[in-house]
Amino acid sequence: MKYYLTCLKKYAVFRGRARRKEFWMYILFNWIGLYILIFEVSIIFGHPVTAQSSVNHVACGVGALCYLLATLMPTIAVTVRRLHDIGRCGWWVWFFFVPFVGPITMIVAFCWSGNHGANRYGRPPIEDEIININKDNQPLHLFHIYCLMNHKL
Repeated sequence: MKYYLTCLKKYAVFRGRARRKEFWMYILFNWIGLYILIFEVSIIFGHPVTAQSSVNHVACGVGALCYLLATLMPTIAVTVRRLHDIGRCGWWVWFFFVPFVGPITMIVAFCWSGNHGANRYGRPPIEDEIININKDNQPLHLFHIYCLMNHKL
């Protein structure tokens, strides 16, 4: 949930990099939120999810459309930052629209590990987390550094 809220706060930030975990947790909670919304709207209109009522279908469609439009900008922003993390330009987002090949290629690319070290889009996001954890100048134990560098926390 932390990563989902972070992406919503950075809804128009296209600079920098997003870790794999941040991207996939945002996508996961975005889908969960969408399904909860559809389920709640169908309950509010008094029909089960499987009902054949046209009012239920329209209400669910309108609710889903509003939710997707509200989260469109944060989704594009975190996608661009994820592309930056693997060393690709943000314009690669348009590759999604290539039929069949585009979405599959992008999903595979989003599963790749980010570039180690700084690239032209900035420092790795994990370094920022180390700085944020140690902002009160308390010594970090070697175990914490190991876990952070290996993305275990």
